[in-house]
Amino acid sequence: MSTEESSRSGQSRDLGYPRQVVMQEQEHKTMAHEQRTPLPLTAVDRQIASRQGLSVAIEAMSEKLKAAKRMSVASLSHIIEKKALENSRLREELAYHKEMDKASKYLLQEVQYAAKALREALDNFHVLSKECED
Repeated sequence: MSTEESSRSGQSRDLGYPRQVVMQEQEHKTMAHEQRTPLPLTAVDRQIASRQGLSVAIEAMSEKLKAAKRMSVASLSHIIEKKALENSRLREELAYHKEMDKASKYLLQEVQYAAKALREALDNFHVLSKECED
């Protein structure tokens, strides 16, 4: 389909959307860009916000942007310090779990060996008891 044919049919060339819808979306984006203000929240954004979630639109709200700009360097260094401590704690926890994994594997091997020995002992017992009965 040529550009002229698509123009006459009123269809957008890329996804088959009516040209009017595509143009409205472009105008909406252009207006928001020109105003340098965030787009209003949609119903989905409001639902996300009600569950303490974040979306790009929520983060772009003026009060969120202002709060982010007010965050001081001291609070950032405090956050970095907290994250470093958490990272250290998580590394220690990981090391503990690795050691526990080794201990668990050792115990499993020993229990499997003991179970095999008990099965063999039971089998031998049954053989000996049958010999006694005969």
